[in-house]
Amino acid sequence: EYIHSDRLTLRGGKMFVPGYARVHQWPNLRLGTRNPLMYDQVFPETFVGVKAYGTKYWDKFGVTYEGYIANGVSEFEAKEDTNENKAVGGLLSFHLPTHGLLDTFDVGVSGYMESPPDAKRTQTWGLESQIRKGPWEVLTEFAMRAAEEDRTGFYLQPSYRFNERWTTFYRYDILNINGEGEKQEHTIGLNYRPITDISLKLEYFYSRQPQDESFNGVAASVAVRF
Repeated sequence: EYIHSDRLTLRGGKMFVPGYARVHQWPNLRLGTRNPLMYDQVFPETFVGVKAYGTKYWDKFGVTYEGYIANGVSEFEAKEDTNENKAVGGLLSFHLPTHGLLDTFDVGVSGYMESPPDAKRTQTWGLESQIRKGPWEVLTEFAMRAAEEDRTGFYLQPSYRFNERWTTFYRYDILNINGEGEKQEHTIGLNYRPITDISLKLEYFYSRQPQDESFNGVAASVAVRF
């Protein structure tokens, strides 16, 4: 099921605004155990601030919009945010008409900007898409950050749903960090849902590191939505 991650969560008296946590990043919706390489590496994961969002349709064409203003993000977590400056950003997601050729064809563009004290201004933009047809789905994202340390990330993830319980997927990841080189990963996985709100995950991954030896491994997890 395609569920938007438009949420605001109150923690410790502060309003946390999900940042680069797109719809497929929530654990129970995400097919795999491990996040894409670019997750929380190009766009910040969360912000402390306020967000406005909504969706508007004109016949078969729709637009989802998000806009937020928040405290600057620290090197660590949003709870240690920077109050001296503010971050602004947003997302425009277009739900395109497919005339029966596809079930879903969504394309989004997002942006983020902040000016940390005594540091270069951070400017980030990204593109994302979701394409669905029957049991097939393709997710892809690209993002680029210009800051003290430039970063670029990309992944492509096709998947196939055999039935309501079984889904398999493959993901190709790239993360390039200026000064560290380019990381690449290949992941193939299987997702099993005995019931709608429980997801059992198993995957194999192979990771190529620019400065260290390549490695592979197996990851597994259980996610529960409640």
